[in-house]
Amino acid sequence: MNNPGRKVLVVDDDLAILELMSRIINKSGYDVESASDAEEALKMIIENDFQLVISDISLPGMSGIDLFKKVRNKYGSPKFIFMSGYAVDDMDEPILEGAAGFFPKPFQIGNVMDKISKLLSK
Repeated sequence: MNNPGRKVLVVDDDLAILELMSRIINKSGYDVESASDAEEALKMIIENDFQLVISDISLPGMSGIDLFKKVRNKYGSPKFIFMSGYAVDDMDEPILEGAAGFFPKPFQIGNVMDKISKLLSK
């Protein structure tokens, strides 16, 4: 299923979260791909036209924030939603302001799905 305007990339090194989110987002009618680290995600973003990237901030190697910095204003400029198990105070506030959303872990999947729906229905 490849619906224009509905392609989502989920990036998380926690494979349980990655699989759960990918499955739920896909069941909601979105074309979903996943990556377990930012380097893999960057390659996928360069090769595909994602409208939304949902990324953990803390990843092995390149962080989710570094991924966002590399992608911003390039590669079709997908919207970004960040997730993190860490307090927002520890994060780079200006970067988070450039993101489409932030969800602390653990999060309610319904809240994430509402945000995805609002972002991709425009």
